[in-house]
Amino acid sequence: DRHVKSSPSGNTASPEPEVDPSQDYQLLLGYENNTHTVLRFSRRLDTCDHHDIPITNDTMRILWMFHQQEPVGGAVGPGSLPLHDLESHGIQSLYLVQRADQDAPSPEEAVHVWEIRNPATVPPAPGDTLYWCRIVRLPALTDKHHLIRYEPLQEVGGDTGGLQHVVLYECQDTPAVIKLSESAGRQCFDSDFEPLACSTVVASWARGSEGFSFPPEAGYPLEPSKSRYYLLETHYVSPTDGNLGTLDGSGLRLYYTPTLRRHDAGVISIGMDPNWRHIIPPGQQRVISSGHCVSECTRHAFPGSGINMFAVVMKTHRIGRQVALKHVRGTVEQPPIASDDNLDSDYQEYRRLGTPVKILPGDHLIAECTYNSSGRSAITLGGYTNRQETCLVMGLYYPRQRALTSCHSLPSLPTVLHSLGIQELSA
Repeated sequence: DRHVKSSPSGNTASPEPEVDPSQDYQLLLGYENNTHTVLRFSRRLDTCDHHDIPITNDTMRILWMFHQQEPVGGAVGPGSLPLHDLESHGIQSLYLVQRADQDAPSPEEAVHVWEIRNPATVPPAPGDTLYWCRIVRLPALTDKHHLIRYEPLQEVGGDTGGLQHVVLYECQDTPAVIKLSESAGRQCFDSDFEPLACSTVVASWARGSEGFSFPPEAGYPLEPSKSRYYLLETHYVSPTDGNLGTLDGSGLRLYYTPTLRRHDAGVISIGMDPNWRHIIPPGQQRVISSGHCVSECTRHAFPGSGINMFAVVMKTHRIGRQVALKHVRGTVEQPPIASDDNLDSDYQEYRRLGTPVKILPGDHLIAECTYNSSGRSAITLGGYTNRQETCLVMGLYYPRQRALTSCHSLPSLPTVLHSLGIQELSA
């Protein structure tokens, strides 16, 4: 049990983590083979040791170190560790609480696999960010099936540093959707094309996520009689020089079964509409934006017995620091459905709620995002790129309803003009 101690100046860390006077980690097992060293250990969520960070529902940054050499004589005292270098330590964001199960379907289940990939494509224009949309058709099914797990597909050995997120939407069988299904795809937000009737989220993967397994009581319905076409939206960002190059064959692997579970699952998106009217002023340590799913919407859409939310993923871009999904019933604010006060915009994975949260018709849901814009000298607008900002919470729930899949809010144009000090617009 060691901790990193700052130098007297407070600017740099000591070259070696110091032995903690309070040893709060218990080693459960350890072994090594030709390729791996494995340690399993435990500790209390809160050790009451000022050297240890309490483990909470927030995103935790895990510092790790390893070296080819072993400690001198197996000792743990000062100077016993080999000098570490840049290749032997790093940091990884993780959920240590509210982690979703990552188990693949058991061999006993009758499971089929559907792989959806983007073909190798050269972007039509240079740029540092790209949303690529491809329409795919549901496999030949005669009856309803349940999607029970999905996971990312990335090219083995390829450079996937620029892959940001992949979202699968359910589409209506419109002529524009059918026509695009016959091609390799196109840029998603191209004003030269008719908008696609694809708004219902089926699966959402973001960088850092391992995928998601549905709980045993629910699965997302795949129904050939209702939806035959699906939209794969893939977001790429150039990790280095602003050149995306040839897009890799990234996508999703979906596991589905004819053995239906008790409930049909659904996805609902709550927050701020990704639009320029979402404005964040520069030079501020703390700016709060709130997207509302008001009681009139849930009263109209949700079934009388309500819905049960069992997992959420919370999304901002670069300057997001905190997100909470708040829950109001009548005049009483309930405990937050989920919150994260240590957000990492590069690690956005579904978190499984310990107990599904009941949301009734007439309840008011609020996605509240806190930003730190102190490093920016110009306003930040809402939108889809990493230089813009977003505030969205996507919730998985059951039983599914079709009346409300996106519940977003947006400041009115007069409100925006007033906040900018604009009194009159002229043509």
